[in-house]
Amino acid sequence: MRALPLLAICLLGCPRDPSDGIVVTGQLGGEAFDPATVVFDQYGAAPDDSAEPELQQLMLVLADAPDACPLLGPLFHLGWLRCESACSGLLAEQALWPAGELRVLWIGLTADQDIEAAYTLARSDGPGSFTASYRRVDLSRLEGLDQDACFAACTEDYAFLVTDQGLASVGDLEIRGYSSQLLEGELDLLFSQGDVQARFEAPACEMGLHGP
Repeated sequence: MRALPLLAICLLGCPRDPSDGIVVTGQLGGEAFDPATVVFDQYGAAPDDSAEPELQQLMLVLADAPDACPLLGPLFHLGWLRCESACSGLLAEQALWPAGELRVLWIGLTADQDIEAAYTLARSDGPGSFTASYRRVDLSRLEGLDQDACFAACTEDYAFLVTDQGLASVGDLEIRGYSSQLLEGELDLLFSQGDVQARFEAPACEMGLHGP
């Protein structure tokens, strides 16, 4: 599957000004997906690790809420069952919670040699491959909860905020430019919930990414 040419994308309708380097089309859950936040971060060492990961890994994130960068680290921690840091981070950023549900694409890539390359969709990390997952979360479920109540809900069911999720079944990803501050490329993904095509210029967002 190849990413749609820019002209074809615009014929389908461009939801944002392409002058910002980002063009996204597609639907997820029956609704057009127009991410206001498109950012990336590098995986780092876990707090108790003495060395950086052997393979260079990045995470590209597309979320349909503005200024969502501070929410992404806690949401990532939630996926790794780090309930304490997830709850504290999400509760501290309540001002950024969207009015409705938040749809997020998580695209993790593992470099083989160079970051700038075409990647193969896979179910797990491996050199030259990428993973792509979709999550829809309802942060309003945190309203009225304090840190202890959130932690209890999370440890009972770590997916207590998730209303829908899925893995891409088909996909292409090509990274055409990379620096510590910007990731550029194209992607084309198919989920059971819909499909997304994008050309992106994603700035860096410090999410505090590391494995379990």
